[in-house]
Amino acid sequence: MTEVIAFGTFTKQNDYIHRKFAYLQWGESNQSLGSFLLLNPGGAGADQLSHLLEGEQVTSHVKLDPTMRQIVKLMERIYDKKELNGRVNLYNLFTLQNTQDSSAIEQFESSCNNGKIEMSELLCSVEELQNNPWICIGWGVNSEARYDNLQTIKKMWMEQIEQSGINFFGKRHPKKVMDYYHICPRIAKKQQEMINELLEIYKEKCDLKPYYQGLVEFMAIAAKPNLISRRIVSHNQFDDDFMELGWSISTSNPEDIVHSFSQIKVKREYKLRGYQYTSGRNGNGIVWAIPTNEVLPEAKDCEVVEDTFLTPPKPDLALDDFMEAIEGDKSPLSYLQAAICLHELHEFGAMWHGILWGQDRILPLDDCEYLYSSSVKEYLDSIEEWTDLKTIPEILSPHFFYSNGYPTIVFYTTNDVGILSLNRYTHTFKNGDYTQEVVREEIGYGQGGIIF
Repeated sequence: MTEVIAFGTFTKQNDYIHRKFAYLQWGESNQSLGSFLLLNPGGAGADQLSHLLEGEQVTSHVKLDPTMRQIVKLMERIYDKKELNGRVNLYNLFTLQNTQDSSAIEQFESSCNNGKIEMSELLCSVEELQNNPWICIGWGVNSEARYDNLQTIKKMWMEQIEQSGINFFGKRHPKKVMDYYHICPRIAKKQQEMINELLEIYKEKCDLKPYYQGLVEFMAIAAKPNLISRRIVSHNQFDDDFMELGWSISTSNPEDIVHSFSQIKVKREYKLRGYQYTSGRNGNGIVWAIPTNEVLPEAKDCEVVEDTFLTPPKPDLALDDFMEAIEGDKSPLSYLQAAICLHELHEFGAMWHGILWGQDRILPLDDCEYLYSSSVKEYLDSIEEWTDLKTIPEILSPHFFYSNGYPTIVFYTTNDVGILSLNRYTHTFKNGDYTQEVVREEIGYGQGGIIF
């Protein structure tokens, strides 16, 4: 099981410690696995913060407190033996760190009444909430009638959640409509009971959508460019004398790749530019998104990306992910096009031994033949003799669906570089943009293959 690490961002205001934000991290992905909305931060990290000066802010690792450990147990049950890779975001009605609920609420009420807290600043944005597949509410049931500010901040958070459209759940008090039991009861023997109850509520409220919720299937031709775009080859691939070893600015425009898809485009404030690497007849490239009014610097004037193949140059002004510069109409087709565009841009400038994605053939190879076969297995057997087939896809054609609230594209390919392989590509998009995480799995092998 992957180790979980807790992080918190703390500041000191009016002699009190506030935890502005916190999250639990599994693995390296920054994709949200879910989120929790609680009353206020407990004691996690308190022993590390005595040195903070007024107004100072620090982000650091913190030891897991009982509530965090309860969340970890619930996440492990929700994801049921799956290796967790991502983070759980921890939100609070208010940020004052205090292990005693009643005392924390009294301080919060007093600070609001004295004008020391602006409640709108305690909310996270709708856009941030939409980065989470769901949110579990557990701010407790300690809500006396005189706690006017506490009731107000609850209503404000619920309005944000409802506006975001994400799923939410929690164990609601039977009589107090706005109150949800804390996820970590003080009595130890009731903590496991709470996990069991929350798991059932989660399944009812958030997991009732089937795996292929919102399913849209495409013919394989939909994964190809559907607009005419003028592409200029920057050099003669077969003129070895023309090739210079190393990186240089490409004279081809990677935006031509984006222009060949109808549902996506480059944002007005950015442009895509690329560098070309050549070695004899071999080639590779890299694409960066830079501000529209900037000029791509020479490769020799850039820092290099040490942990990337061929240590390519990266301008200081470039975005880390060029897909941040892509926008579209958020239709299922736009996500399919963005997935294909990502691979095309990553293979910008590739020649000979630099080609890999260029040998992928998106299935089904003949849509008509696929439509008339009685099963996916029958179709696969009709085009290749597969060995070591790990799984038979339920749907072979490219398709779009929501997985835990995230737009997702899956398609299958064959690739004959080295050995013939059957591959599954899964593209999981963040909510709100076209950045994506890609998983490529080889699920079967066939006879033959090529070596360039």
